Order: sequence, then structure tokens, then C-alpha cells
Amino acid sequence: MKTVRGFNASITPTHIATVPLHNDVPLADDERVTPPEIGEGEAWYAVTVAPRGERRTLLSLKDVGVLGYVPMETKWIETVKLKLKQKRETQRPILPGYVFLRVPADSGLWYDLKRSHRDGRNVHGIGGVIMNDGQPCRISARLLCQLASEERDGWFDERRRRALEMERNPELSGPLLRAGERLKIVGGAFATYEGEAEADSTSDSVRALVEIFGRPTIMTVSLDQVENLSRDVQRDPVGAMPIHRAGEMSGLAQSQNSAPIDWQAIEERRRKRMEHAIWQQAQARELKNRA
Repeated sequence: MKTVRGFNASITPTHIATVPLHNDVPLADDERVTPPEIGEGEAWYAVTVAPRGERRTLLSLKDVGVLGYVPMETKWIETVKLKLKQKRETQRPILPGYVFLRVPADSGLWYDLKRSHRDGRNVHGIGGVIMNDGQPCRISARLLCQLASEERDGWFDERRRRALEMERNPELSGPLLRAGERLKIVGGAFATYEGEAEADSTSDSVRALVEIFGRPTIMTVSLDQVENLSRDVQRDPVGAMPIHRAGEMSGLAQSQNSAPIDWQAIEERRRKRMEHAIWQQAQARELKNRA
């Protein structure tokens, strides 16, 4: 037996090991954001924060005794580390840039929430308060309670949501696409292409026979990117996600009998304020360099 660099295959034992194709990495307990218990009679308000600053604001509000809430959705992102595929659990805000907080009526907490550093930045990372007629707009506690209840039940977890949908609607217990059914790709590089399912779909994908450049091609497509053309399959029997209930969320001031909030106008004003702040910083740097 030939040896290479002192390696002798005849005397080297053989090790057989099973390497998992996927390794789930759950979110750490200290990094997980859980919804609080919300009472229907409580006074809740909304504030704006910097991009990706929701967690920092929550922790800062907790230090001063203010209860905050950021609705979160759970995603499992596939990554590759040392040639090993991993699915890492992550949480993303459903309403990015907004934090709901509970402030008791006639309390002095509003003064503490407006404290700023010497450079003008807010201590808690708050960019502004959602106002209505010059007063902080009170958010409907009933809607926030419903939102927190749905989050605790798992409706915003992409792994738990499918099981909850099947419990609510038994017709979803079967595959989303059966063999031979027509389908249409609605996302990805092959969007608008049509074909048929070669086999029953799995929990997250389907093998489809699609004609590309006049030649039938078999490909595996995610279920999020296909539409069943043979039958009407209702994937979400409980209604749209709260992020899509913009009309209902925009009327959160109904308890005050006031007009609905124009969220687009609020976003536009916040964007203009940020651009003005960046311009002021650039001007200050230019004056400092000249001096």
C-alpha cells in the first residue's frame, strides 16, 4: 500500500458519522422579544424610533419602568457555515420603526421620555410621538391585545402558522399542490411561467414541470412563489396579517372619536426631518473644517 505524507490507509481506522443536513439554531432567551399582557382599559401610545432601533428602545424603556411592545414575526433564515446548512431563528418587527408603550394617564413620564443627550439625540432612541390634534394619540388597547394574543399563539411564526391554519381549516391538511395540477410561478427569476406539479408538494416546496425556451424543465420551487391554477386554495383562512390591516390600524384613534391617522404623511415628515438633520451635520462639519 502506497503512503502519502506518512498516511497509511491500511492501518487508519474508518470512522462513519452521520452529518445532519440542517441544524436549527434557535434564538437565545435573552434576545427573544415576547409580547406583554395588555389590558383593554390601558392607555397605550406609539412612538417612532430609528431603523432597527426597536430592541434598544424597549430595553431603555424597561429601565425607567415603562412597558413597551413591538409586534414581532419569527423567520427561519437558512445560512451556510463551514459547509453545514443551518436555519437560524430570527425575529423581525411587523411594524418597523414603531414602538408601542403604556403610559398611565396624568403621569410625568412624558418628560422623562423626552430627555436628550448633549448632541440632541434622545436618551431612549425615540424620534417622535404619534400626535393627533396636538396631543399624543391614544392607541386602541383592544387591537394591541388582539395582536399580542395572535403573536403568542404562533400566527406570526412561519413554522407554527401552517399547523394553526390546518386546525382552523381542515381542507388545508392535504398538499397545497397535487400531482398534475396546473401552477403559476409568481416570484423569483421564473415569475409568470406556468407549468404543472410533477408530484405532491411538501411542506415548503414542490417539484414543477415548467416549459422554458420550448423545453420541459423540472425544477423545485418554494410554495411561497407558486399559485395553484387548478383549484382555489385558501392558505390564510384567518385573514390577512396585521401588517396588511393598514386600514384598521390607521383608525386607532377611534377611542377619541377623531379622524384616522395618515401614516404615509407621518413617514414623509419623519424622512424630511432626518434629511434636514443630516444636512445640518454636514454643514457643521464643513464649518469646522474651515475653521
